[in-house]
Amino acid sequence: MKDGIKKCEHYLKLLCEYVDSELSEDLHEDFKRHIESCEACWKAFRTYNITVTLSKKTKVIHTVSAEQVERLCSIVNSCLNCKK
Repeated sequence: MKDGIKKCEHYLKLLCEYVDSELSEDLHEDFKRHIESCEACWKAFRTYNITVTLSKKTKVIHTVSAEQVERLCSIVNSCLNCKK
């Protein structure tokens, strides 16, 4: 099970780059295959993607500090680890 968690952690670290289409073509396809087969990562991707989409639709621009991003990632990772 630890291998699965490490694999998910690897992909979750690439989440922002995937959404922003900044991954190489091979890594992009690898990420896509993983989230299609991993429910926990699919949920994390979907939640993140919805959050980004909704935030782009708001008129007020909010900045998120690196500390806030790190805290959010930590919470998401903790939740994913609890589900395993």
